[in-house]
Amino acid sequence: MSLMWKSVKVYLAGFSTSSYSPLRTDSPDCIEEQARDLEKAEKVDASGRRTVCLSLYFLLASILLYALLPLYPPSDEYCEGKMWAWSPILGASRYEWRQMDSSQLPGALYGGPPTEDRLDAWEHIVEDGFIGFPRDRLKAIRKSEAEDWWSLPYPDQDTIIAGPEFYHQLHCVRLLWLAALRDEWDYTKGGNISSWRYAMHTKHCYLALEKMLECQADISPVLFEQGDGVWETRNAPHKCKDFPALVQWQADNTVCGRPCQYS
Repeated sequence: MSLMWKSVKVYLAGFSTSSYSPLRTDSPDCIEEQARDLEKAEKVDASGRRTVCLSLYFLLASILLYALLPLYPPSDEYCEGKMWAWSPILGASRYEWRQMDSSQLPGALYGGPPTEDRLDAWEHIVEDGFIGFPRDRLKAIRKSEAEDWWSLPYPDQDTIIAGPEFYHQLHCVRLLWLAALRDEWDYTKGGNISSWRYAMHTKHCYLALEKMLECQADISPVLFEQGDGVWETRNAPHKCKDFPALVQWQADNTVCGRPCQYS
């Protein structure tokens, strides 16, 4: 019997203990934590896939948009809003391409000595009256509401009296035309009651027009063509506003005439 027992012990001793793999004895808390880690890893992986897909969609959409942009250029109204300060007239402008005539001479209606007809023609352009500017839009042109702006009387006190800049510029062109012919008409009319004041007004207009020309510097090319022994200028086409339409808009939206009687 003892011999048999020894044989069994030797046989059992031949099994290597290193091949033994015990059953898992993890606690329920450990198993739950491992499940949470696995779920978190799966979420991160799904989020990464979504990010890659969204990036690819965005890239493809950007390429498509870039390819379609030339087919849908921005409107004149949109560009005008980007290039000019806010104005009640925004959106009323209409644009058209025109070939400027470099060799044109002043028309009989606007050139030559002042006459009633010529003065009336200028009056029609620059004397249509003032337009209204809403007080709540002052910040759009970087002006303060605290200033004592000239405005309509109650109950329209929130409408500020204004004029389009083109009026000021044309007013100055007219004044310089009249100044060149000041010996042929009575310049004391229209508020210039002295030669000194008239001279100051003229200098103001020279400087105002100079600054506006510098500000809005036209970069259109001017070419030169050989004519009768001289080089004559030939302007490139210009995209111009429909000026009669602007004058009509001003006339239709006048809040007070000239002189404005409100205070």
